Amino acid sequence: MTYRDSIDWLFNLQKSGVKLGLDNMRHLCRAIGDPQHRLKFVHIAGTNGKGSCSAFLESILRQAGYRVGLFTSPHLVEFVERIQVDRAPMSREELVRQIGYFMRVVEDCRAEGVEPTFFEVATAMAFRCFKEAGVDIVVLETGLGGRLDSSNVVEPECCLITSIGYDHMNYLGDTIESIAAEKAGILKTGRPVVYPASLPPEAGRVLCSRAKELGCPIVVSGRPGKVFADQGSGLLEFESDGHGYQIGLKGSYQPDNAILVLKACDALETLGWKIPQQTKVRGLLQAKWPGRFEIIAKNPPLVVDGAHNPDGLRLALESWTLWCGAGPEEIVFGCLADKDVEGMIRLIDRPGTSVRLAALASPRTASLEEMRRSFHRAEVSMHADVRGALERARAGGGGVLVTGSLYLTGQVLALLHDREHEVPLNG
Repeated sequence: MTYRDSIDWLFNLQKSGVKLGLDNMRHLCRAIGDPQHRLKFVHIAGTNGKGSCSAFLESILRQAGYRVGLFTSPHLVEFVERIQVDRAPMSREELVRQIGYFMRVVEDCRAEGVEPTFFEVATAMAFRCFKEAGVDIVVLETGLGGRLDSSNVVEPECCLITSIGYDHMNYLGDTIESIAAEKAGILKTGRPVVYPASLPPEAGRVLCSRAKELGCPIVVSGRPGKVFADQGSGLLEFESDGHGYQIGLKGSYQPDNAILVLKACDALETLGWKIPQQTKVRGLLQAKWPGRFEIIAKNPPLVVDGAHNPDGLRLALESWTLWCGAGPEEIVFGCLADKDVEGMIRLIDRPGTSVRLAALASPRTASLEEMRRSFHRAEVSMHADVRGALERARAGGGGVLVTGSLYLTGQVLALLHDREHEVPLNG
């Protein structure tokens, strides 16, 4: 099999859609020997911030001398980004080998009346890769929600809830309480849970109640002190618990994510993990996470940010003010139809702003015509593809923000680096 054959087979599994529930996943894991039972995990759920927190924690643990597996989703450009060991994505050769194995496993499952989904196979593949690589610990990000997410077949060392807001409401419910209950589904008996004090009060109550039911030690993170954006070095500096830190991730929200991760390190240390202070400092500084307020060019600014809900987009605009000043003059915007499109449009529908609506290379892309009708103040144009929207935006000579979807971010990064974009349809 070629790499393309392997990717085509894997992505073809997306036709079975998204299936919340753990029966299929447990069956699939049993079929491959339950590798997750021989691994240690930190399990991370949340509406926004999962990827950034995963990147921070992975970097710190690696600096502390541990061999670290990292599983995240979706990918930006290539599927292999989802499964990493010591921050190196799995090789294409390894993917081909794993797909050859899983093709046989999936056929056996189908013969037994079980139809594994794309995300279930991806998650099981990650478990198998991490076991074979002999990692010490896995930073595991949920895909959707938590309680019924495919990743929720593990017994983690500790759990991290990054944020709770309105997203995936067709799956998770339309209240903060219902969404929080789904995220709280990753909590396990007696295992610490870490979450920020900034959660909506009703979400905090749900998490606290569930944690007490399970006897989970609760660690609540506060806010950073003295945040400073050093325009010269391009670093954010902040203080926490008497220590100074620097981070290269530029989103104004990243110090909050970093402090949450530091609290997770505290929880791990109570369980016997050795994470010296200097490794926390180095780990935060060296963490990288593309597509999250990533400044591609400075004069004029070109920024890509994968915000895909109103809370995330609000923070992206706040980050623009922090690093780039007024504006942006141009916004390239595209999103998926099942997101809070109206809520995001309200934030960018501003007089003096040129918004270029782009159709994503996905059947789930939001309708350009329907998005156009929701604008009342900004100057709006529609583009059949991302390349055209980006070229026209940059031709204007002003600052450009690309936002609205991680899928859009991936397409733009692929264009800028002349790489093929492997389109995830629903995973």
